[in-house]
Amino acid sequence: MSNFLVGTNLADVQLDKFSGNASAVAFTLSVPSSTFSALVRISGVVQTPTDDFNIVNNTITFTSSPPSGSNNIVVTYTKAAQLGVPNDASVSADKLASNAVTTAKILDANITTSKILDANITTSKLQDNAVSLAKLAGGTANKLMGFDGSGDPAEVDAPVALAGTQYFFSYLSGTQVITHGTVTKAQFNTTLHDTESDFDTTTNYRYDFDADSAGLWIIDARMYMQNVGALAGIFLHKNGVNVLTNYMNLGANANAHGGTYLDTFADGDYVHAEVYQESGSNKNLLGGNKSSTAMWGVRIA
Repeated sequence: MSNFLVGTNLADVQLDKFSGNASAVAFTLSVPSSTFSALVRISGVVQTPTDDFNIVNNTITFTSSPPSGSNNIVVTYTKAAQLGVPNDASVSADKLASNAVTTAKILDANITTSKILDANITTSKLQDNAVSLAKLAGGTANKLMGFDGSGDPAEVDAPVALAGTQYFFSYLSGTQVITHGTVTKAQFNTTLHDTESDFDTTTNYRYDFDADSAGLWIIDARMYMQNVGALAGIFLHKNGVNVLTNYMNLGANANAHGGTYLDTFADGDYVHAEVYQESGSNKNLLGGNKSSTAMWGVRIA
């Protein structure tokens, strides 16, 4: 039975005794130790480490077998230090070597925002192309990312469409009866071009401006009337109010242009054309193709 000296030190002193038989060279210690942590005596003679013996773990091995004797081998040694698991929250930053914690020692998703100081992640710490759209905060519809007057990132208004990229051309597909002496809305019921799909060809026969098409426009209209032989007119209306009038005496199957109207239109504005004749009887407003009764417009700013 070994004599174990109980204490609180990591290297407690241990004493083991063995009886030699002039044959055995290896003996088992009670606990692991090391060669230079032991004082070994055989029959009172101190043995030299590595020359006379070596200790690996809990085995002491002699260079030559000790002679026979009762407890003639005395080994006094310290047991190998064994570190236990530190108590929770007991390891401070001062106890960790610099650069000792590697990424392999950090669990996935274990670094939360609360562990990162404000303004502590610099651009040099971000990998190129690492920030995707999914990581950007949501913004305002129909806004673009740009820079304010101070050069800081900010939401900016989307630029207006370039001149000539928004336009329409609608015309009368057949004939429309125009009563003598009555101002009548021209029924442009067919669209040849309409980049914004804003022309109403079924009910109001007009172009309705919205937020996307609002801006500065040039508007024009033309009528083609059969066998008038009298005064006739074509008018442009903005939001139901006459803004352009063109009267002329028409001969047989003649055209009359309303003229060019330039104005700024806002979201909710609309424009349409009306015609008039005073021949004394009903006359046909002629359509059927883009060269006949039509209205068109193009945005210039």
